[in-house]
Amino acid sequence: NGSGHSAKVERLQNRGFDSLGGGSAVRNRILVAVFAMVVAARIVSARPSGASAPQSQSVPASAGETPAQTQREREELHAQILMATKRYPEAIDAYTQLAREYPKSPQYMNYVGIACMQLGKMDDAIKAFERSAKIDKKFAEAFNNLGTVWFTRKDYKRALRQYQKAVSINPNMAGFYSNVGYAYFAQKRMPQARVAFQKALALDPTVFEMSSRNGSVMQQQDITDRGLFDFTLAKNYAQS
Repeated sequence: NGSGHSAKVERLQNRGFDSLGGGSAVRNRILVAVFAMVVAARIVSARPSGASAPQSQSVPASAGETPAQTQREREELHAQILMATKRYPEAIDAYTQLAREYPKSPQYMNYVGIACMQLGKMDDAIKAFERSAKIDKKFAEAFNNLGTVWFTRKDYKRALRQYQKAVSINPNMAGFYSNVGYAYFAQKRMPQARVAFQKALALDPTVFEMSSRNGSVMQQQDITDRGLFDFTLAKNYAQS
């Protein structure tokens, strides 16, 4: 039903999607950009009427100065704000437009897929992630996130295949290994799950915490047997 599905989506921990929606790293970047635009607007409005703009000079920018934003950066910031404020339908439109303008960049359709997942539109999410992966076959995040859709649908074997593709492309992402572990755990393949969890912890001891730093990676934490999972994870912490 709708409420059950909404609860399940809420349990999907996005490695950094939480930070995109309220974490300090992306929030600070957004605030700095907005502050810079406000300051620039005030400088322009303070110029005397009829005064011409000063001649540009080849003076190096001082440390800490914010360079003028490009059109692409402004569009990306707008899309990030929409995601951060959970305005997912508008975010889908914004990232889809970016994907049209920059068709060789896979990250935009990846974000479309994440927004679709948050809305429960899993078929649309699959299409978006598959399109992202087709744009760049080395874009590991798309394969990982595609795996998370299949995991949500309890197709754990298909999810595992996608997670393993992500790991093969980027073996240094802790979230990918944790997802491999979840897929093994869901299939009750405990030895393989423990190995994957150990690799995840070796790369990032905080991988199983709620907060994170990477906004483009979905991390699956929808576990039915929480007691057994906590026991398995505790053993891994003890051995790491």
